[in-house]
Amino acid sequence: MPTDHEGYGVPSGWRDCTVEEDLTQPWYGFPSDEDEVGRQDYQHFVVRVTKPGGWVECFELDLDLENPPPDYTRLRSAVATLTEMKGLDISLVKTMANLLTSVGLTDVEADYVSCPFGWGGRVGQLCMKVLELGYGSLRSNLAPIMGISDTEYDKLVDGLEPQFRVRRSWTKVHYAFGMKPFK
Repeated sequence: MPTDHEGYGVPSGWRDCTVEEDLTQPWYGFPSDEDEVGRQDYQHFVVRVTKPGGWVECFELDLDLENPPPDYTRLRSAVATLTEMKGLDISLVKTMANLLTSVGLTDVEADYVSCPFGWGGRVGQLCMKVLELGYGSLRSNLAPIMGISDTEYDKLVDGLEPQFRVRRSWTKVHYAFGMKPFK
């Protein structure tokens, strides 16, 4: 149910989640079909509602780890299959600066911060928890692709932390930001 949020037309197929009354139902910021036009609509919408001189910032975790253990490589391969089946390009995380430039932002800067998994103190623990929760939520999609049972899948995910610690696995959290021009 598209809405008009404070006079700014929400792109077709979008739901304004800030006015949803039934919070027990799942909601999607993106159109449920996740098509490329929907993502482009979103980028333009964010820029349109940003005041001139305002800033837009994006950040996202890269699923391509440095020093990944073999079990993670299996999971990542299944994610690649799943996202390809759904027509999603998750490699865009590496080119966020181009996305911001393509929608007219200026003074665009991009970089990354390092994120350890299961090592590196509190940050590594938190990143590990995020990864476990993320992959746990994908069980029903990834286990069939991998040809394993839910129990085997859970064991695989649960066994990642010690492997990450030994290999000192980490990833990049990419970020980019840019300013909406005054003109």
